Order: sequence, then structure tokens, then C-alpha cells
Amino acid sequence: MNDDNKEQFSENKILLVISHPDDECMFFGPTLLSLQNRKNQIHVLCLSIGNESGLGELRKKELERSCITLGIEVGNVYVIDHPLLQDGLNNNWDPSLISDIINDYVTTHRIDTIITFDEKGVSSHPNHIAAFKGAR
Repeated sequence: MNDDNKEQFSENKILLVISHPDDECMFFGPTLLSLQNRKNQIHVLCLSIGNESGLGELRKKELERSCITLGIEVGNVYVIDHPLLQDGLNNNWDPSLISDIINDYVTTHRIDTIITFDEKGVSSHPNHIAAFKGAR
């Protein structure tokens, strides 16, 4: 973000779509802080609890604490635990399912802008790529 689009990203409802707890700080921390400084209402939609190692509930709580640290209200953090959206490099997620979840959230919360991974998933993780495809 630069001064040319500063007003575009001020005082809006913005949804960050991530695949796993920790993606918010690993890949989007500076962006979230910048958006918070511009008086946006940030929502985080996490598509899995990150249970690949059996630590899903712990990771969910860590996500909530991380979001609080980033200035995001815990009531604006929503974590999906869907059987077809389980964390893992070998788990291929259906982008149409993700799209339906995102559309429901956007409609319910009247979201103005969606932010998520790029087409390569930043780290080429298939769950990140599926989040991108579902958000398109």
C-alpha cells in the first residue's frame, strides 16, 4: 500500500482469508498492521484449524491470541473445521467449497475487500493455493 491507495484502504471491512493458524503473522503481519492503522475493521477467516500434527485446538487459540496482538477483535476471527478442509500438503481442497464459505462470510459481514494468498500460495503450499482459487 502506498499513498495513492491510502483512502481506498481506510475505514473499510476487510477480510483476510488464510489456510492455517499462523499464516496471519507469517505472511500478512505488516499488511494487517498497516490496515489497522488506517481504521479498518479486520476480519480473519481461517479455512482450517491446522490439525495436521494433532494440535488444532492449540493452534486455534494461538491464532486468536495472535490476532488480538495485531489489534483484531477476537469476535472477528472465524476458524473453519470442515472435514474436507484439513491441513496437509497432500490434502487437496475444493476451491468451490472455499468460495461458498467466503461468499457466505462476505455477505453476512458486509465485507468490502478480501485479501489472501497469491496464485502460488506464497510458499507453494496447496492449501494456500486453494485459498487463492476459492477467493477469486
